[in-house]
Amino acid sequence: MARQEVFPKVSEILHCPFCGLVLDKAKWDNANAKTRTKNCANGHIWDILDLDFRVVSMSTCKCGESMPTRDMRDLDKQKVCPKCLEIAKKAWRMDKDKSYARLEITPIKTTEKHYYQIHTSIKIEPYPNPFMHGGMWGGGSAKDEQELEQVIKYFEETATELKENGMERVEVVRHDELIRLEQLGLEGKATNKPVAPVRTATTAASKSSATKPSEPVQPKFF
Repeated sequence: MARQEVFPKVSEILHCPFCGLVLDKAKWDNANAKTRTKNCANGHIWDILDLDFRVVSMSTCKCGESMPTRDMRDLDKQKVCPKCLEIAKKAWRMDKDKSYARLEITPIKTTEKHYYQIHTSIKIEPYPNPFMHGGMWGGGSAKDEQELEQVIKYFEETATELKENGMERVEVVRHDELIRLEQLGLEGKATNKPVAPVRTATTAASKSSATKPSEPVQPKFF
C-alpha cells in the first residue's frame, strides 16, 4: 500500500510577522489552551489566538533555563523557573512563632437572610520567602452552609502546603452570630444596623486548617 503524505491545511500554515518564515509549534505550547505558542527558525516566538499575534517575552533562570516570562516565578526580586522555585521552597525554613494562617467565620442574620462573613489572613515570616511573599489577606461571604464548606476546604488545601513547610499556627475561628436589624435612614431607606452578638455560636479553633469564599476573595499581598 502506497504511503500517503499528510499535509497541513492552507488555513493552518502561519508565517512569522517579523521575518515571514513558517511558524511551528513551540515546546512551550499548551495543548489544552486556546492560545497557541509557535516559533520560527529565527527564534521569534508568538502566542496566537485566532489571528491575534502577541510577541512572547523570554527570561533566563539562574540555572540557565530559558522560557516565556509568563511561566517564570518571582523569588527574591528575580525570575526563576518552576523547578528552581520548588528547590527554594524545600530549602527555606519558616519562623514558626511569627507565621500563621487564620480563617474567621462570622454568621450574620438579617430580617431577610442568613449568611456567613469570611475573613482570611496568612502571614509568613521571614520576608521575603517563596510562599506568597509575606502573606495575604482577603474577605468575602458564603450564602449558606454548602458554600461555607467550600471556603473551609480551600483554606485547608492552602494550609496543607504551608504546614508541610513548617507552619504550625493554623486555625479556623468561628465567632458568635451577629444580628443586623433594618431601620429607616435619613432618606427613608432601610439600612442595616448591627446589634450585640447573640451567644448562640461558639468560638472554635482547629489545628488543621487556609480560604476561598464562594464570592471570590481578592487577596492583597504584602
